[in-house]
Amino acid sequence: MPSELAGLLDGLRRENGTPESCARRVAGIARSLPPEPRRLVDGCNDSIALLHAGQKRGDGAPYVIHPRRVAVIATALRHREDLADLLLVALLHDVVEDCGVTPEEIRARYGPRVSRAVKLLTAPGHPGETSEEQKLRKENKARKVEAEGGLALTVHMSDILDNVVSWRRLVPASPAWNKLPRWLRQADDWYIPLAERHFPAAAAELRREVDFERGRGIVDDHGHRS
Repeated sequence: MPSELAGLLDGLRRENGTPESCARRVAGIARSLPPEPRRLVDGCNDSIALLHAGQKRGDGAPYVIHPRRVAVIATALRHREDLADLLLVALLHDVVEDCGVTPEEIRARYGPRVSRAVKLLTAPGHPGETSEEQKLRKENKARKVEAEGGLALTVHMSDILDNVVSWRRLVPASPAWNKLPRWLRQADDWYIPLAERHFPAAAAELRREVDFERGRGIVDDHGHRS
């Protein structure tokens, strides 16, 4: 798995992909599934394009690229999780928070395991939220996800990996550029320790990205370069 993950992430570092190319990668993984689970995954792969329509990533890319890349990464991190459920949770992990889909709707269409994992991965903020409130909200979500393990934890780590690898695409003109110092601190404080406990190969990749960002002069919001 370490070499598989490293090779996969190297490819994602080189090329962001398009919504269509990322959709094809997920569909290729789903081909190994029995007919009914494959139908669900293929349908979900299509529907998230509508759900995330018009949304953009911090680097300006279409948002739907992200859940599809997370699904591909989750496949590389997979341990004992059911593949169909893992793909579904990865594809859906942001739709409650960002698209107004309810956990009940997910449960009705995809079942209780998928709904539970997506709900655990959802931690919406509120207008006027302070930075300290945001920090506590995200830490609380991370604790619950780690305690749950399984589907939620594997998708959470895959989400972190895709987000952190995508930092390389940010430039000073990017909408999310000013968030990099905070994200860099979060990587040191939360992401890397979590990965070290459960996904050592992912921890190595996260450290590589942190070193890259510091190498181009990004300082975390505690003022640390190393």
